[in-house]
Amino acid sequence: MHPETGRALVKGLGVLTVPARASAIRQHVQRMPAPVVAAALGYHHLTITRLAAEAAATWGRYATAT
Repeated sequence: MHPETGRALVKGLGVLTVPARASAIRQHVQRMPAPVVAAALGYHHLTITRLAAEAAATWGRYATAT
């Protein structure tokens, strides 16, 4: 299935994709450090850090490898 087809089907069901995406990311940062999630999904680290703070993620002391 093409991503646009899936998006149209989900939108047709009335699911708002932006809040759903943010919710899914919040679930990820509960299980993984924000920098890991950001790198895996291709998001800016500040965006994921903000979502992690909203989700009260416990990975605040995680040290990333540089």
